[in-house]
Amino acid sequence: MFALFVGAAVASFVGQGPAPRLSSRRSLVVASAKIIPIANLGLGAALVSKAAGAAGPSRVVLASTGLLACLNLAVVDNARYTGAKRAYKKIEGLPKDQLNYFGLLSKKWYNLVRFLTFGQWFGLCLMVRAPNARGVLVGAAAFMAVNTMFFTLGAPQAKHDGDGLYAPISPKVAKFVRSTDAVLTAAAALGAAAAAGTVGHAIGAYIFSAGCMIGVLEGVPKTSAGLKQLLRSRTQ
Repeated sequence: MFALFVGAAVASFVGQGPAPRLSSRRSLVVASAKIIPIANLGLGAALVSKAAGAAGPSRVVLASTGLLACLNLAVVDNARYTGAKRAYKKIEGLPKDQLNYFGLLSKKWYNLVRFLTFGQWFGLCLMVRAPNARGVLVGAAAFMAVNTMFFTLGAPQAKHDGDGLYAPISPKVAKFVRSTDAVLTAAAALGAAAAAGTVGHAIGAYIFSAGCMIGVLEGVPKTSAGLKQLLRSRTQ
């Protein structure tokens, strides 16, 4: 019920938002991204629901990943995609030979964000459809591998903010995030390789879950801010 409530609220926030402050073009860009919170919240709710019927490490993995999708990805991925669309709109339709350095970065960022978004959904779907504990961790490994590849393929250098302005990530921060995601990917993969009920399976599952919960804690303030903005727009 909580996930459904947040889904409705965030979807409404994304679809409408503070409309008077946005141009019609910016409004169209935001509207085109509104499927992202709906999809993430739907997948997150499905994972949390599946966790209720699971046992052992699988329950923790499903619950933590579901919460991550609801309380982090739904808002963060939407803002990231919206910014990528705004950046891409500035150079859309131009031939590659007419793009300057920053134009190429805008296009690269847009493509990387789409890769990340659809790749994450693929991993989450694998987890939702997983028939056993090993399958859950296979999906978890795929989900986190996409995040690792996102940073490895140049996302830190190509990053744009929510307004579509160039805002690269510092090398130190990028290295830390990439290394963390790689560790979580390896943990999920090793857990999937080990038989269910073994120590290796449990260790891999719990390391992955711990990383997801850190993401949940990071995402809660952003989700809360989005809901507060929604409530303010409703009362104005």
